[in-house]
Amino acid sequence: MRYHGPTLRFLGLIGCFTSACFLPAYASEVRPTLPPFEHAYEPRDLDERGLWQKWDEYEKEFARSPAVYHAPDLVNYVKGVLCETVGPDRCGATRIYIVRDISFNASMAPNGIMSVNTGLLLRVKNEAELASVLGHEFAHFEQRHSLNSFKKRRRGSDLVSWMTIAAGVSIAASGSGGYQHHRDYRTSIYGDVYRYKRDQERESDILSSQYLVISPYSSAAAAHVWLRLLDEDAEQARERKRSRRRQWTGWADSHPSSFERADYLSRLADEANDEGVYKTSEYVEAIGPHLPEFFDDQLQRNDFSATKFLLEQIAQDGWTPDLLFLQGELYRKRGNPRDLVTAATAYLNAIEAGYGNANAWRGLGLSQMRSGAQAEGRQALQTYISMAPDAPDASMMIMLIGEEQ
Repeated sequence: MRYHGPTLRFLGLIGCFTSACFLPAYASEVRPTLPPFEHAYEPRDLDERGLWQKWDEYEKEFARSPAVYHAPDLVNYVKGVLCETVGPDRCGATRIYIVRDISFNASMAPNGIMSVNTGLLLRVKNEAELASVLGHEFAHFEQRHSLNSFKKRRRGSDLVSWMTIAAGVSIAASGSGGYQHHRDYRTSIYGDVYRYKRDQERESDILSSQYLVISPYSSAAAAHVWLRLLDEDAEQARERKRSRRRQWTGWADSHPSSFERADYLSRLADEANDEGVYKTSEYVEAIGPHLPEFFDDQLQRNDFSATKFLLEQIAQDGWTPDLLFLQGELYRKRGNPRDLVTAATAYLNAIEAGYGNANAWRGLGLSQMRSGAQAEGRQALQTYISMAPDAPDASMMIMLIGEEQ
């Protein structure tokens, strides 16, 4: 199940003209084996104990935050994918939180908190792709990257502070030349911190690839995620008439570019040549009950082309009644005259295919009334009210029907 989007074709044409081509040599030199597992790891030094204490306090508040998406079935499912990826012994140290945030992101705290954004769950297509991201975050945890980054930043900050003092003495003694030296050294130190962070990201990508090779999942899935993000950005750039995000990794970037990651993860998978599974149907079944909420959050971005791209990616294996309803929502909310006709058709297709939620009749009625089909729209809204008499907007829909008669 290889990814065949436009970015992959572009990636093949570019070949070794990007800096990412140097990673396989780097990867072959530092490619780690799985770290030795410690069943009851405890923080060891003062810095690590302080970080754990800070995050323990944060977790108490975060668990009650309205930003957390409370869905025990989904949390258990994501935890199960993580355990399949890194092994049941390792995953026991983590607590998973689903965060109501449409951006593509996940994070891992040094004390074992793993946050997974709903935007990530909307964008991955199968368990193997989800596993690649969860494995990446767990790799940060296993390699103590948060602690090491903290120490690196502190050393850099200390150096900058001392150099500021030294620069002041130098400027007083020799004029502006001392300031220029100070600025050059400060830039060098910040660049070293950024480079260190990028190296950590690459190390976690490589270790995550190792997890996938050992797990039931296909390691090829890791590159698919980043390739599709590149294609989503291309759709957004086309709509907003802006340039695509740059394909190379910048000096001040804390992460490798999506293009670079797709390149080296694809070649790592080719080297591994593992026979893993993807588990697409299992993922679709698990995410299905939550998909309308996640998609509605995405619609709030008013980002039509990228949202349409996401929906079409989800529907590649077939337009289910649920996806036809979401297609109606997408076109209705953009609301151009031709969109309203497309939306009404999508709602009707969803209803005919067996979509049983009353909201399909609501969307159909609103689309028809806004496009001039008043009688049909009123009838659809009346069906909505009869199916959902206690809906929060029932009184408003009744008023709308009355006003249009």
